[in-house]
Amino acid sequence: MISIVTSVYSRLSLLLFNFQILNSIFKLHLGGCTRPCTSRLECGHACPLACHPTDRSHLITHKQCLEPCRRIPPKCNLNHPCRKFCNQKCGECKTKVDSVVLLCGHELKIPLCYEVRDEDAILMRSKKCSEQIEHTFVACGHDSLTTCGNTQGASICPALCGKKMECDHFCHKR
Repeated sequence: MISIVTSVYSRLSLLLFNFQILNSIFKLHLGGCTRPCTSRLECGHACPLACHPTDRSHLITHKQCLEPCRRIPPKCNLNHPCRKFCNQKCGECKTKVDSVVLLCGHELKIPLCYEVRDEDAILMRSKKCSEQIEHTFVACGHDSLTTCGNTQGASICPALCGKKMECDHFCHKR
């Protein structure tokens, strides 16, 4: 404990003393030993705790590991390392990869790995192509500027109908 004589710092001295007591109690809770735990977690990282009598199999400690993940995300064909922490699920591989030509012929610049990992992913990404194109919509006959992805499958015309109705107003539906 730090001894400080002035009355201004008496509260600080008390706080430091209380912290040391709490720190001692915490060490006793962990078994009293202050040496680092020498075990390896399931992920391969060293256990970050001091020697501890509880969770000797490290099942809980492993789920709290804050080291960078060493796994490869599922479905990543290019073996990119996961960019998350060990205690998080990898999820989709979000590593940026080289440009890819989509099935519609447009280039997808700097896609994420999971967007183009296989033919099914490229097909799905092609259906979401955001390139602006002029397109004639069969259902209404409008020529309109729309995204390439909107022309595949059930497309929705972005233009207003514009037809004159019986009441002499113009239709504002799409």
